[in-house]
Amino acid sequence: MSLFDALLLDPYRLNVWIAYRTDGVKGSGTENDPFDGSTATRLDTVLNSLVANTRIHFGPGTFQINGYQDGAASSWLRSGMAIIGSGIDITTLQMAGAVTATKHYFAIGHPFSSGGQPNLMDYVEVSDLTINCNLSGAGGSITCGAVRIMGNHSRVRRVKAINWGKKSGGPDCFVMAMITADPTSGVNNVTDTGIEECIAINPDNGNVGPATVFHAGPKDDSGTNSEAFGTGPLIRNCFVDCGSPTATAEYR
Repeated sequence: MSLFDALLLDPYRLNVWIAYRTDGVKGSGTENDPFDGSTATRLDTVLNSLVANTRIHFGPGTFQINGYQDGAASSWLRSGMAIIGSGIDITTLQMAGAVTATKHYFAIGHPFSSGGQPNLMDYVEVSDLTINCNLSGAGGSITCGAVRIMGNHSRVRRVKAINWGKKSGGPDCFVMAMITADPTSGVNNVTDTGIEECIAINPDNGNVGPATVFHAGPKDDSGTNSEAFGTGPLIRNCFVDCGSPTATAEYR
């Protein structure tokens, strides 16, 4: 195969822009005419219309985003996507729609299997934004985290998470989690996934714990005794502040 033919096999990365628009215009997704993401419903429509290898640029502002609940059959996230904000505390994704009791919600997440086959999100990047997990805005017995991804060569970089945690009766909280294996889904080894230069502060006042803030490892409730390990997972240059050391919630 010639080099030219090999290059033709690489997927073309699309670029779309999303802004908090107040002019009532839907937008076309270009830099000069960004999609309107001013409500959770409008943002949901845009995100679900996108395909793999799309680079999503969020402008300044606070965007309501319907979170992914663990166990749901589908999500808008696709392999090769890059979700890029305009900077920490300049772009904020605030989770909405967390209403189903006893579920763990993530602002950005995906199912680990689809149609009985593994559903890896390879080459995904989330960067340069704040995620407000908004536990206080969730229903009862619910847990709210920021990001959970299972995919080779995927990264969460320069992301700040706030207002995370669990309510009484909810599953244990994972704030940012890069999953390296889930034997139940047929995934025994994920390569080169990690969390870099991230910040997790201000757990929600309603959090009762326990909470694992940064996690790079297998899914905690895989439902199997089979051992499985990732290759080269990493957590580096991150900062955590869980508040008062006398707090009763358990943090890890």
